[in-house]
Amino acid sequence: MGYLNKTTQVLDAILTTKGRELLAKGDGSFNITKFALGDDEIDYTLWNPGHPSGSDYYGAVLENMPVLEAVTNEASVMKFKILADTSHLQGSPDPTQMAYLTGIDDQVKNGITLSFNQTGNDGRGTRTAVTVNPTTENLKQVENYSFTLLNTNIAFMYLNNDETDSGGFNSESRTKFRSSQTITSKKLGDTVNIKCKAISSTISPAKTTLIVRGRTSGATASITVTVTSTGGAAS
Repeated sequence: MGYLNKTTQVLDAILTTKGRELLAKGDGSFNITKFALGDDEIDYTLWNPGHPSGSDYYGAVLENMPVLEAVTNEASVMKFKILADTSHLQGSPDPTQMAYLTGIDDQVKNGITLSFNQTGNDGRGTRTAVTVNPTTENLKQVENYSFTLLNTNIAFMYLNNDETDSGGFNSESRTKFRSSQTITSKKLGDTVNIKCKAISSTISPAKTTLIVRGRTSGATASITVTVTSTGGAAS
């Protein structure tokens, strides 16, 4: 990661890890249709209405903050998207405050730990799973959520306790790329489960990231997912 030269206007565009994965498939699935803007670099607490030079300088520090180069890890950027329409906040408890995710606070803070144990289940091993069930505060309406798991070689997601509803990501086969998986809740009451896969104890603990995003509010949270193994498994 580096900083862009702000003396000239620069558009720094790169493919994320997911973008490179889709491009490498060569099947037409790589198709850019939308874009988003964010202000991850900006610390708005630096807005200074008490600046001695007057109102023209309230945002002087903000305007001179460095701008980061584009990075390939979609989990570490674009956490704070700029919204073109904030009508969904009108009528909320506090329309001056952006909506935010809750109900998963402990998972965001401490992460999710899943474990694979080679013993049991007739030698096939046992795998743990947890439910991720976010809600949105300061939003006047109920919204659906998208869940993106960045590495499906160590875990996968499914809806409503039905492992067959995973889009084939429940397969134990490994891929050359660390394929990501996205699931979208379809209706109120849908639950999303994440379950570990069989991993070798030689790579335990293995970690990835789960990104949760409100599809109306744009509110986003990242959860670290750790998979541990107490025995060997297929590599």
